[in-house]
Amino acid sequence: VVDERRETVLAIRGARDFPTYHDFRTVPSRLVTKPPANYFNMVGSYRGHQHFFHFLFDRLPRLYYLLNHFALGKEKLTIVTNDDLPNFQREIYAALQRRHPNISYEAIPQNARWRLSRLYTIDDYQPIKRTWASLEATNFLRALVLEGLGVAQRAPAKRLYVTRSDTKKRRIHNEAALLPILRERGFETVAPGLLPLREQAALFASASHVVGPHGAGLTNILFSPSNARVLELFPSTRFKNTYFLLAKSRGQMYRAIVGGPGDRREWFDVDAHAFKQALDEILK
Repeated sequence: VVDERRETVLAIRGARDFPTYHDFRTVPSRLVTKPPANYFNMVGSYRGHQHFFHFLFDRLPRLYYLLNHFALGKEKLTIVTNDDLPNFQREIYAALQRRHPNISYEAIPQNARWRLSRLYTIDDYQPIKRTWASLEATNFLRALVLEGLGVAQRAPAKRLYVTRSDTKKRRIHNEAALLPILRERGFETVAPGLLPLREQAALFASASHVVGPHGAGLTNILFSPSNARVLELFPSTRFKNTYFLLAKSRGQMYRAIVGGPGDRREWFDVDAHAFKQALDEILK
């Protein structure tokens, strides 16, 4: 976001404190002067704005705070988005518009720059990566998807193992040795990224136990009940508290296993005996 008159960068893409070359387009853009309105910025970072976790927890909370903590949230608003949104984001925005009819959406084309008389943005809103999320915020996000997409609530009975076999990064080298241990204990293997949003949400809403390596698939524990139990697997070279914070914000029990070191793709091994012990503990 640039103030052309003052030649000043007001806000950069993403949440960093400094701009990089990713924050600027290197293609010619057409200037479009938009009519006066209350515009709200939901344009994501140049790279990764389609990412499941980052959309749900880096950007969607902005709309929670706007609609629940500011008078502006009750006024007529035009939400400015990227133009190449994946289906799951379109579904969430549609659900939000059904709940808040004062909202409309406009996508800014890749080859355009918009001149707006008034643009609102919410920048520092305590994302889940840094701190405990409020129950109200996570309830808003959870209900937006479950109720907005008509997911029926059922008694939690499923045991889910989240595989990353459909990705190139952070996979478990010896996953084949772990799968029989999981099957013996009634776990179903799922690759959430291959499923539509509604199917993902419904699956995890009925989960009593969720196990998997660190990655975007674990974002779905947002939809799991507060008494769900989560076991996360890490390479010793990469350890993040993202899903610990999310699980504890939701009141879920959380446990982690640190495996061997990751290679250049962050693939790693998990000790089968330690894995079996941890599974039996969370199943007690």
